[in-house]
Amino acid sequence: MTERDPHTAVRAERLDGFANLLIDASLYEVPDEYRPPAYAVAYDATVLRVFARGIGKARKKLLGPDDKLSSEPEASFYAREREDHFDDGKLPLSKVVHGFELDLLVGMHPDPDKTHETPILTLGVAHHRPGVAINDHARAVFENVRSRGHDIAAAGADRAYLPGSKEDVLQGYLYDAGIRVVMDYRKDQLGIQAQHGGAIMVDGTWYCPAMPEGLVNLGREWAEAREQADSAVEAGESAPDIDFTERFEMRKKFALRRKQGRNPNGSTTMMCPAVGKSATVWCDHKPHEPKGRGKLPILNPPHAPGDICNNRTSMTIPRDASNGKALKYGQSYAYGTAEWAKHYGRRNVVESFNAYIKGAKGMKLDNAADYRMRGRASKYLLATIGVVAANLLKIDAFLAEREHERMPAHLRPAKTRKATLRQQLNHYRKTVERQQRLAAASVDT
Repeated sequence: MTERDPHTAVRAERLDGFANLLIDASLYEVPDEYRPPAYAVAYDATVLRVFARGIGKARKKLLGPDDKLSSEPEASFYAREREDHFDDGKLPLSKVVHGFELDLLVGMHPDPDKTHETPILTLGVAHHRPGVAINDHARAVFENVRSRGHDIAAAGADRAYLPGSKEDVLQGYLYDAGIRVVMDYRKDQLGIQAQHGGAIMVDGTWYCPAMPEGLVNLGREWAEAREQADSAVEAGESAPDIDFTERFEMRKKFALRRKQGRNPNGSTTMMCPAVGKSATVWCDHKPHEPKGRGKLPILNPPHAPGDICNNRTSMTIPRDASNGKALKYGQSYAYGTAEWAKHYGRRNVVESFNAYIKGAKGMKLDNAADYRMRGRASKYLLATIGVVAANLLKIDAFLAEREHERMPAHLRPAKTRKATLRQQLNHYRKTVERQQRLAAASVDT
C-alpha cells in the first residue's frame, strides 16, 4: 500500500469519473418529456459489506512484519451509531460493519407536489473508506453532477452533512451555487445560532431580536418532545402530542424578509418584519410604519438596537456573517413549518434507494458473499453497475406506469403483486397481438 500510494489519487479520480459517467448514461434513458428542468436532491451514504474480515486498531498495532492483514486493507469499520460513521476503535464488533461507504446523490422533481411526474434516480456516486472525509466526497459528487450539465435547485441531507460539514467545504459551495438547502439539527445546535446587526439567526432563519423567548427556544422544545415520544413508545406508553407546526408557523411573523435577490458579493439585503406592505409586526422602533390589522405588536423592543432596528427599512447581512455560523446553519425554509416538513421529508427517497440496491428484492449489494472480488476498484465498479441497473429498472417501471395511465380504463390490466406492471403490460400486449392474428386468420379462412 505504501508503494501504491503515490498513484492512488490519480487512479481514484479516474475511477470516480468513470463510475459517474456510467450513472450519467443511465439518466439519458429517460425521455425528454419526463426530465425535470432542475433537480431537488437528497444525499446519503450506506455501508456495503466486504466478505473479508477486518482487523481492529488495537490488534493491528500488535501485528509483526510477517503477520497476515485483512485481504481488504482499504476497507474499514463502519460505526452504525456515530453520526459520521467513523470508527474510533472503541465500539464492540456488534456495533460496526467491515466494508466501504457508498454515497448516493438521488434526484427528483424540484416541486414536492410533482414528485410523481419524473422518475427518482441516482445522479452521482462516491465510494470510500467509512467515516473519512465524508463531506469532501459529498462536495465532489455535487461538483461532478453539475459539471455534467444537471441543474440542482435544492438539496437535503442528514445531520452528518448538513449542518455537520465545515461551512467552507459543503454549505459554502451550495450557497454560492444558488442551491436551496434544507436540514435538521442536533438539540444542542437549536436556538440562536448567529447574530448580525441586532438580528438573530434561530434554527436557520433570520429573525427580529425581539422575538419572544418561547419562540426562540421552540426548536429545542420540539426536539425534547420528540425524544419523550420515542421513549414513551419504547416503554409501551401513549406518546405525547409532538405537532408544533402551528407554533412554528406563528414564528414566521417575526422573520426578516429579503428585500431583493442575492447581491453579487454573496450578501443578502434583509427587511425588518415591521417594514413595508407585507409587514407582519409593528414596533416602536419603526414609528413611520402604520400599526394596521393583523400585525403582532412587539412588546419588548431591544434597549440597545442594532442596524436592523435603527435602519429605516433594511440592512445587508454578509454571506459568512457571525464568523461563518450563518453559512453553516442557514437554510432556505423556516424550520418546523409545513413547508420545511414537505421539503425535508423528501430526504427519505435516498434511504429508500439505499434499501433497494442492498435488499433481496433489489440489487442484493449487501450480500458480501456474492461480491468476493478484492480491492476497492472492483467493489466500486460492481456497486456502480448495481446502481445503474437500479436506475434502469426504475425508469422502466416509471414508463410502464405512464403507459398504464394512458390506456382506456376498461382495457387497463389490474395491478398485482405477482408481476411487475411492465410484465403485465407486455403480457397484455402479446395477448392482444395474438387475438389480432387469430382474427385475421379467421377472416382469411
